[in-house]
Amino acid sequence: GRAWCRRDKTSRRLPNGNLLVVFHDITEQRRLRQEARVQERHAAQAKAALAAETRAMATYTRRLSQVPGMVFEFELDTTTGKATFPYVSAGGEALYEVKPEVMMDEEYDMLRTHHPDDKAGFEASVAQSLESMSKWDWTGRIIVDDKVKTLHGQSVPVRHGDIVRWTGMLMDVSEQRRLQRERVLF
Repeated sequence: GRAWCRRDKTSRRLPNGNLLVVFHDITEQRRLRQEARVQERHAAQAKAALAAETRAMATYTRRLSQVPGMVFEFELDTTTGKATFPYVSAGGEALYEVKPEVMMDEEYDMLRTHHPDDKAGFEASVAQSLESMSKWDWTGRIIVDDKVKTLHGQSVPVRHGDIVRWTGMLMDVSEQRRLQRERVLF
């Protein structure tokens, strides 16, 4: 391979008239410097990519916070039956009156807010979607701080091994339901 050398600044003339020049092998130093520059360039690229991803995520999150209702990811581990919400948009707080971070906590049980008459229908809708791997579509009631709200939700399941993840949204349709009931009465 190629060797890199650096000439020593002190050269001297020998008694026989020849010139003595000393060279130092700097191949390893040069290789290490080049490797460090490559690593610095990669680190700068990674930092720029992370900054761009952070900006994109902030923009995405801001846009999702403006969507009426709750955008979510719901995961079900089919081996253990454990259900979690890895993602809940800011709109979840308006529906459930708890912060999205609370809903994303593995200990949070959203099912406890479901109206007793609607729990079985909710569970059946999830089971049917899981069995057929088809779109989940549910309308039912929840009770939050003694207020009854009617929600409508839709999501699409995707299997990742033993985990099934539904990505979708829930909207408060209480007002639409109230208007429908009024039309029926009149």
